[in-house]
Amino acid sequence: MAQFIGLLLFYLFLSLGFACYLTQQSYQQFIDQPLSQASRAAWQDGAQLGEQTQTQQIVYWQSRAILQQATANNPLQLLAQCSLNTAASTQWRLPINLHLAANHDLLLGCQVRTIPWLALATLAAGLSLLLWRFRPRPLSAADRALLQRLRQQLGEHAFEQWKLALMRFRQTQPQAQLNVQYLFAALAQQADSPLVLLEQATEPMRLQFILSHNSIQVRVNHLNLPLSVTPCIYWLWYAQYRLNDIASGWLTNPPTNLPDKPRAQELIQLMEQYGGHGRAISELKQHGLRAKTLDQNRNKIKDSLQALLGEDLSERCGFEMLRQDEQVQSSYRLKISPKHIVIQKK
Repeated sequence: MAQFIGLLLFYLFLSLGFACYLTQQSYQQFIDQPLSQASRAAWQDGAQLGEQTQTQQIVYWQSRAILQQATANNPLQLLAQCSLNTAASTQWRLPINLHLAANHDLLLGCQVRTIPWLALATLAAGLSLLLWRFRPRPLSAADRALLQRLRQQLGEHAFEQWKLALMRFRQTQPQAQLNVQYLFAALAQQADSPLVLLEQATEPMRLQFILSHNSIQVRVNHLNLPLSVTPCIYWLWYAQYRLNDIASGWLTNPPTNLPDKPRAQELIQLMEQYGGHGRAISELKQHGLRAKTLDQNRNKIKDSLQALLGEDLSERCGFEMLRQDEQVQSSYRLKISPKHIVIQKK
């Protein structure tokens, strides 16, 4: 808003000054020709007769008559017809000084057309802001490095498409941080346009579980994770604890010699509902929930994330560990914030 107001004031003064200049130049032709000749003749006659006061009146009325016949060439249409009448008016009149022969001046009063004046300045200020916002910007070093990597991976033809998409993207989001690891993962899995993939690469990481009868699918933003159903259900189980803020999302591995029967029942219900393998269900029913089983499924989740997103990015959706001094077993929870976990049931 401050930029717009500053530009508006600038264009108000600029347009008014330019209109004044054009009007003055337009009237100058009458000053240099009939008006100057008439005033010069009047002053010469007055000098011979010695009647200076009467001569001034004659010059004034002759000048008034000639200037009222003139029409100012004002392309901006900001000033109405000018005249020598400087009487008080309810509308603002801009004074324009005209120089005559024999070192005499005339002062014109030109009425300012307020609505066109404000409209022109507002339009110019708005257009200037739009042009500034959508001006071509040089790509940053990080963007140039991204394009070079895309050229090596996709070839010259695809490089040109990505270059145009990236420049267009930077016109609307010049400061957006691109998640390059996610971008290349999405490029390998999706067939969307470059601009769509660039916009996806700026989104915060989101872990999404899509549940339906006898099926479960896990996504990171728009990417499907190639993971079997059993680790997906264990992942969902951890996500429910994190999302519902049960013990702040922490789940402690059971002791090696003491499997956890109650929590095994929780996983059995999830597996029966979302298509878990019969063998995994049987093991839980027979042996309970063992620390070894939890470790194995967390490792499968970690490997799937790293294969899709790389090590650095996968940590955001993976697990964090906590071990207190009095505890023998470690506790684990999802590292991602609960507000970025979505459980969607179809």
